[in-house]
Amino acid sequence: MNATRPSDPIEVLRAEHRVLSTLLDCLHALVRELREHRRLEFATASELVEMFEDFGERLHHGKEERLLFGVVAAYGLPREAGALGVMAEEHDLSRLAFARMRDALGAASSGAPRALPAFERAAEDYLALLRNHLAKEERVVFPLVDTLLTDDTRTKLRAAMERVDALLPLGLSERVERRADALALRLHAPA
Repeated sequence: MNATRPSDPIEVLRAEHRVLSTLLDCLHALVRELREHRRLEFATASELVEMFEDFGERLHHGKEERLLFGVVAAYGLPREAGALGVMAEEHDLSRLAFARMRDALGAASSGAPRALPAFERAAEDYLALLRNHLAKEERVVFPLVDTLLTDDTRTKLRAAMERVDALLPLGLSERVERRADALALRLHAPA
């Protein structure tokens, strides 16, 4: 494990939120450029979509759904209702919005005439949904979880997260974080 990574599982998820927020800032900058100048950097947009898919949709949401939500449900909070139910439903909506954005980008890169406006709409939907979702987790879910978890449960949850990270290409999280920061600088996105 990288020594700079947090040891508390909630802090790990918060650190991942910061990376996702930087990626969202980059996506917003691309959408702004598209809206103002009808121009899209396809290579950058493709790279962002790939990072959202690998880091956000698979890694981060996967940790929350497969690990965090199960631990919290063991404390008596239902997975299908309340805060966990809302978060799970928003993960599903995020996946749908992401798929629309990815598909529109693919169509746009192939020259489909209406694909750029479709990408713009899908990206704006994804931006709004994910920003709102991250804010809810930060304001509601994480503070709630912080009050529930024992030290032993935190240790076990962090170990499970490390096992998930070990299944990924070595250094994926760090590479995505560095690349997101570099893109934010290049795109003048507020990172």
